Amino acid sequence: MWYNYGFMAMTDSVTTSIRMTRRLREHLERRARATGKGKNWIINEALRRYLELDDPEYESQARRQSQVASTSSAAESGDWSEAADLDQWK
Repeated sequence: MWYNYGFMAMTDSVTTSIRMTRRLREHLERRARATGKGKNWIINEALRRYLELDDPEYESQARRQSQVASTSSAAESGDWSEAADLDQWK
């Protein structure tokens, strides 16, 4: 498990290095200052979210949530295709 109660468990932590552009580094530093989060936390959170995009369980859960949302909206609007975000699943 990557996170323990929302914080990275130190026992699961490893050190790695990455290269990024100066512009990306500056953006990261600005975001860290603005949010009060550490740069390490931001990088880990972004990487975790990115990797979830290819996770089959994540995709099936997102699809289920989209169907539930579109069903609720369809009942209100009468046309589920107007409320559904179908572009993501092409």
